[in-house]
Amino acid sequence: MRKSLTQILTDLPVHQFKRIHRSTIVNVDHIVEIVRKGPRTYFVKMKGDQMLRISDSYRKALYQGLNI
Repeated sequence: MRKSLTQILTDLPVHQFKRIHRSTIVNVDHIVEIVRKGPRTYFVKMKGDQMLRISDSYRKALYQGLNI
């Protein structure tokens, strides 16, 4: 299968999956917390302790989607 992440995201449930980086989509049910590591550096801590970077361009949309 060859699709862009934008195309894949349109096939997924809108409220359950959010894009956090140009190369990353996450299931919000697996987010444990959002961690700030610097003035403009944020990470999503996932179940299993995996840390994924949130890009500045997607952070606001993620917060709105999580009602933060």
